[in-house]
Amino acid sequence: MIITEYKIKMGRHTEWRKVAKRERRRRIRRQKAKERDKLLHSKEYLQEQDLEEELLIEQINNQNEEENRKWVEAELVAATQWLKLKQYKAKLQQEKLEKEAKLKLEWDYI
Repeated sequence: MIITEYKIKMGRHTEWRKVAKRERRRRIRRQKAKERDKLLHSKEYLQEQDLEEELLIEQINNQNEEENRKWVEAELVAATQWLKLKQYKAKLQQEKLEKEAKLKLEWDYI
């Protein structure tokens, strides 16, 4: 019987210890949350966040402008190549028509 009484006492202590640890962790979490909330609502933090947002927006705008510039350059190159190709095809068509006209004149002459 002495052994069972010892287990009961140890059981109660372990339960108490378990609850005490849980409450300690909860208290620490609450304290950290209060500190975090205090930091989040401080003027310095809000100003820092505003500056970071402005910097991020500026970086995005710069990147968009750079991409737009590259796109315009690529579009210009493509348009130039298309115009050259169109002129080349027109020249080939003109030469073909001239050859056909010469052949037709030769056949008509004979």
